[in-house]
Amino acid sequence: MMKRLSRRQFMVKTGLIYVPTIFACQGGIARLGNLEPEVGGVWMPRVRALSGNYTSASIVCNDWMIKALKSNDLRSSIVRLNTFTGIGINAIRAAVISDLRANTNDDQLTFVDANFSEAVGLTGTGTKIMFSGVKQSDLYAIDSTNHSFTYGAYVCTSTNQSGFSMGVYNGSDYCYLYVSNVAGRTTFSTGISANQIDVADSAGTGFYCGSYNTTTDAKIYKRGAQFGTSATPGATINAGFWVGIVDVNNQDSGGVAPSTKTFGGYMCGRGIAAPGQAILNDIWKRGMGILGRTVS
Repeated sequence: MMKRLSRRQFMVKTGLIYVPTIFACQGGIARLGNLEPEVGGVWMPRVRALSGNYTSASIVCNDWMIKALKSNDLRSSIVRLNTFTGIGINAIRAAVISDLRANTNDDQLTFVDANFSEAVGLTGTGTKIMFSGVKQSDLYAIDSTNHSFTYGAYVCTSTNQSGFSMGVYNGSDYCYLYVSNVAGRTTFSTGISANQIDVADSAGTGFYCGSYNTTTDAKIYKRGAQFGTSATPGATINAGFWVGIVDVNNQDSGGVAPSTKTFGGYMCGRGIAAPGQAILNDIWKRGMGILGRTVS
């Protein structure tokens, strides 16, 4: 059995200088030996398995974000997190957090390399949708008492346009997050469109998060601050369809109104209260800054 040498033993025995692998970018550094295990041991191998690749910036970004989520006790509230990082469209099929589904259930893409740049994000075409690796029924089941859930998206471009950010449609009811629509409104529906939260919000950018907490409590947060609420959101839906990204998934058959905006990533999980939302916003902003993207 081969004995593992300490750094000092290695230098004495071989005469060589031990140089740790360091990933560096304008936003910081990360050492291979100190990477968050979910990044170094799970996300990086998944990217390679999907014929994608990563950059130093993507490693630094994702390592920092996961560590920040854990240090602020937010990791357990998030079951899916994708920061749209790496080289090539296949790289973004590997979500950084993918708790609910096996690793083979990655984001289904109709996007191509021309739609993605790590320095910019994923840009919608007005025709394409991305299916996340989470079903609305998965989110419904996380909180067995209130069925709370969260949709979050980082929006990089500020145009008002008719195109959803994320959500699901089950044939009669919608759950969606819709940032700065063509009328200059941002909305969050938890299943009953007539009871959605609807707020004036022209040309919105940055991190948006809709949090359904109970049948009498739902909120929208913009850049970490609450700016919409409802005491009558009604019950959410338990639909067995994938949550759509850059659009709303219509019963796994395609999109409803595909977006043309550029997105820096998305997340979903259980409901998250105001203190956590402010921290989430800071984490997302720092992550996007590490990647060199537009930060709001």
